[in-house]
Amino acid sequence: MEVNKKYTVLVTGFGPFDKHIVNASWEAAKELSKLCVNSKELMDVEVIVKEIPVSYEDVTKYVPKFWQEYKPIISISIQVYKVQKICCYFIYDPPC
Repeated sequence: MEVNKKYTVLVTGFGPFDKHIVNASWEAAKELSKLCVNSKELMDVEVIVKEIPVSYEDVTKYVPKFWQEYKPIISISIQVYKVQKICCYFIYDPPC
């Protein structure tokens, strides 16, 4: 029995890069999707998790497609950079 969800959240992580066969951002994204299971607070939320190859070209290709297909209320992009020491967030404003 499929339950209709009121809200959709898109979570993206990235694939392998450089010498990193497993990208920690993808592993974290997959874990986030498990938070809604059996959660009363998040029972109306559907979490869509997508892996994106590590390239600007792929990001600009896939993110707009995901927004069009899933129409999320928010998108969370989890990223790892080998020397990054700060946390960043990005907002994608899809064209109306």
